[in-house]
Amino acid sequence: MSNNKILIVLFTFLVSFDMSCKSNPESIVKPESETETEEKANQDYFEYSNPQLYNSIDDGNMFRDPCIIKEGDTYYLTGTRWPHFEEWGVVNGTAIYASEDLKTWRLVCNPVTRPEANGLEWWKYYFWAPEMFVDNDKYYYTVNCSQNGPGGQLQEVALFVADQIEGPYTPISVDKSIIVGNDAHIFKDTDGKTYMFISGITGFEIDLMTGKIIGDVFECVKPTSDQGEWTSASATGFEGPYVMLRDGIYYLFFSTWARGYEIGYATATNIKGPWTMNSDPIYGSMNEAACARTGTTYESGYYENDFVESGHNTVFSGPDGRDWIVAHVFAQPFTGGYLENHVEMAFDPIEFRAGKIVVFDGSREVKGPTLGIKRILIEN
Repeated sequence: MSNNKILIVLFTFLVSFDMSCKSNPESIVKPESETETEEKANQDYFEYSNPQLYNSIDDGNMFRDPCIIKEGDTYYLTGTRWPHFEEWGVVNGTAIYASEDLKTWRLVCNPVTRPEANGLEWWKYYFWAPEMFVDNDKYYYTVNCSQNGPGGQLQEVALFVADQIEGPYTPISVDKSIIVGNDAHIFKDTDGKTYMFISGITGFEIDLMTGKIIGDVFECVKPTSDQGEWTSASATGFEGPYVMLRDGIYYLFFSTWARGYEIGYATATNIKGPWTMNSDPIYGSMNEAACARTGTTYESGYYENDFVESGHNTVFSGPDGRDWIVAHVFAQPFTGGYLENHVEMAFDPIEFRAGKIVVFDGSREVKGPTLGIKRILIEN
């Protein structure tokens, strides 16, 4: 074939290819940068930083024992209000705050307020560790109170109910408490039965309509030297129970204070146990002063953070659809009492893996809480 014929054939092919692309634009291969731009348009990021300090909550004084639940696109937060302990001031009841971004919070209601001293209500003091629980379009609210003043710290469980999360909340039992105990948590099983768990850690079936206990109270976990110093029977107690069911396995979170404030968990295949404790805590803090006080061993670098205290967790549905753990933290060493130390909050994504709980710092598995600014990918 002559050179002229070759040029004619090549020119005809190029014209045909150009016309084909113009008539079918989708056949054009997009530049890589344009493709990446379209992909990024379908992605977003949630940025957060531990520890979190919210000036809008209790005039800048953050909750202890935070509990977060998500309703629609709104997060609701409650917890033990400042000054947290009755010896240093009067806690006037409880509060619920709301947020769409987990950063800016607004007060929506005060579910429980301190009654008059001569009132018929049995709950008078403390108002510790409230939690929210939603079931059959009813909003249940537990809080741990005392009939006695400062010095008589016998805690008892109060239970309230409302038709909407903003209230108003009415008591299930006015003349007496549900049970003597602290840190009440409600869990509903797949068979429709509802259980309450309290510090200790013990549980029992409960009728939410009446507040009546059904059957016997059963023991879940208790301090023991078998698991190591963090659960030492001579140095700590177990508190802050929180139960979840994932893929047929029950997970029971709890906090101990032998070495600072640490969160561990136990697993079971039946809500009443037997429960098997995980050998190590997964979220928390260890500090030398606490270890010296309880005679336990301080392990430098065990956690990702240098917080003084991290504990009493709940779990909520996070912005990326995963489960997230939330706990209160103290970032500074104690200098003379709780009033001199500002309580803060930390949360991080977690996963449940066939009997194991994993905490994440981005894609890295850690013992949290994490520290500093984090960015989590949100897929739209």
